Amino acid sequence: MLAMADRQGRVWASVPGLANRARISVEACREAIAFLMAPDADSRTKDHDGRRIEEIDGGWRLLNHAKYRSIRDEEAILESKRKYINTRRAVENVDRGRHNAEAEAEAEAEAEAEAEAKRKVKTPIAPLALPGWLDAQKWQAYVKIRSAKARTPDSLKAALEKLEKFKAEGFDPNEIVSTSLANGWQGLFRPQAKGAGQSTLSERNKAAAAEATKRIQERK
Repeated sequence: MLAMADRQGRVWASVPGLANRARISVEACREAIAFLMAPDADSRTKDHDGRRIEEIDGGWRLLNHAKYRSIRDEEAILESKRKYINTRRAVENVDRGRHNAEAEAEAEAEAEAEAEAKRKVKTPIAPLALPGWLDAQKWQAYVKIRSAKARTPDSLKAALEKLEKFKAEGFDPNEIVSTSLANGWQGLFRPQAKGAGQSTLSERNKAAAAEATKRIQERK
C-alpha cells in the first residue's frame, strides 16, 4: 500500500484489486486490512492508537504516510548524493587519464621533433688542411654551394686532388674555383685552353652535364 499511495497517503483500490496487486487471496487481504485498521498498543507510533490505516471513500489512507515518506525522501537524497559523488569521481578519473595521455603524447611529439631537427642539421663542412696555393676564403665559399653529400671529407679531398692536378697542368686553381663559384657549379672543371675551338667548349659542356648527372644520382 505504501508503494501505491499518492502524495497525500491515499490508496485508491478495492479489496479484490489490492489482493490481486499483493498476489494474495481476497480473504487474506481482508484480514490484513482489518489488522492494519485495528489499534495496536505495541506500535512504536502512538498516534491514532497505533492504527496504520483508515478507510476512506474509494480506498484507504495511510495514517503514518508522512513519517515514512520523510524517511523515503531522506533515503532518496542520500542515494542521489551517492550517485553524484560516484559520477564526479568517474569524471575526475577520466580527466586525469586524459591529462596523462595528453602529457605523454606531447612528450613523444617533442622528442620526435627534436630527433627530426637533429636529422635536418646540415652536414658540417669538414675541416681540411688546405695547400698554401689555394685561397681559403674562395674555397670555403665554394664548399658552401656543394650538396651535403659533396661536403664529406672524402669528397672534398678528391676535389682538392683535382685542383692539384689542374695546377700541375699549368692552370690557376684559384681561378677554377672562382669560375665554379661564379656560375654556381658544384664541380671543378679544366679551363678552356687558349686558342681552342668550338670542340673544346663542347667538351667542357659535356663535362658540366656529366657533373650535373652525378649530383642528381648522389641525391638519390
